[in-house]
Amino acid sequence: MRILVFMLTYCLATSTYAQMALSLGGMSWTCSQEGDFLVMELRAPTTGWLGIGFNQENSIVHSDLLLFHVVDGKAESTDLYVKGIGNPKTDKSLGGSHDIEILDFSEGENETYIKFRRPRKGKDAYDYRLKNEEAFWLILAYSTHDEFEHHSRMRKHKKVVFKVK
Repeated sequence: MRILVFMLTYCLATSTYAQMALSLGGMSWTCSQEGDFLVMELRAPTTGWLGIGFNQENSIVHSDLLLFHVVDGKAESTDLYVKGIGNPKTDKSLGGSHDIEILDFSEGENETYIKFRRPRKGKDAYDYRLKNEEAFWLILAYSTHDEFEHHSRMRKHKKVVFKVK
C-alpha cells in the first residue's frame, strides 16, 4: 500500500501543469509537457498526411510546419519552415535539424492518429518557441493523400494562448 501511495504522489508531483486541447476543422490536437519536451497528439478523419503549424502571424508563410503520414504501417514526419507561398523547406536543408520523435501512431479506415514529441525550446531558428501565456497562431491541416507535396483538403488557423508549463 505504501508503494502505491508513493507512486501516486510521485506521478502527481511530476505530472504536467496543464494539457491543451483543441478541435478545428474535424481535426484534434492535444499538447502537454514532459520534462524538456512537448508531447502532442494529432487526430484527423483521413488516411493521408496530418499537419500542424505554429506562427506569430495568421499565415502559413514563416510558419514552423510539421507533417506526418503513415505508409505501409510506418509513420514518418518532416520538419519544415515555410519561406513563402508554396515554398516549404526542410529545417535540415536550411541548416537546422529534424527534431521530431514519433511515439505512437495508428491509421484506420477513416482516421489517422499521431503522437510525437519535440524539444520544448527547439533546436534551431526554424522551430517556433511556444511560450506560456503567449498567443500564437495554430495551424491544423490534413490531406487525403500521403505525399507531403499534395495540398491539404482542410487547413484552419486559430489564435490561441499557450498554457502548458
